[in-house]
Amino acid sequence: MDEQNNAAANDNTGAEQQTEQQVTAPAVETPKEEMGTILGGAPKSTVDTALPDAYDLKAVLPEGAETDPAIMESFTALAKESGLNNEAAQKWAQYGLNYTKEALAAQEALITQELQKEVADWGKDAKAQLGADYDKTVGLAAVAVETLEKAVPGLREAFNETGAGNRVEFIRLFAKVGELVGEDNGARLLGGVAAQGAGSLYDKTNFEKY
Repeated sequence: MDEQNNAAANDNTGAEQQTEQQVTAPAVETPKEEMGTILGGAPKSTVDTALPDAYDLKAVLPEGAETDPAIMESFTALAKESGLNNEAAQKWAQYGLNYTKEALAAQEALITQELQKEVADWGKDAKAQLGADYDKTVGLAAVAVETLEKAVPGLREAFNETGAGNRVEFIRLFAKVGELVGEDNGARLLGGVAAQGAGSLYDKTNFEKY
């Protein structure tokens, strides 16, 4: 009988300890959210959802930039229709500016690549058309470029920036001018420059050594 009483006592003690552990276990903290009620109404929002009469985008525009009135009017109408407050409108405006900037940069890079390829193709076409007379023709053109550059500074730069220096039409034209310069200044000068070939068109030529 004593053994049964002791066993029962032990069972009661275990149950009490289990109950105590359950009571003293820390409660899980849940975030408090403001509730709406029938009488209290909807909870107040901390987000400013008011639509402004006019949007202020100065914070996202480049310094000194001014907005086009017509574009701003269209943007304002669209922003209000979408229910955007001023902060949200600024974010969308910033996104639009970044997208446009990246698109223009990509387009500019593409145009540059296409131009470089076109200029290179002009050079190949000029070499093919001039054939065996290529070095002689370019040498004569170099005489004209060297002479005219004294009166027209930046002539070489213009050829390179526009790619016109690879056009066979300009090479032939300046070769004709080079012939005239050679006739006026002597065959010795002309022959010396022409003998240098294509490279002389873009290099400074010292006529004193001929």
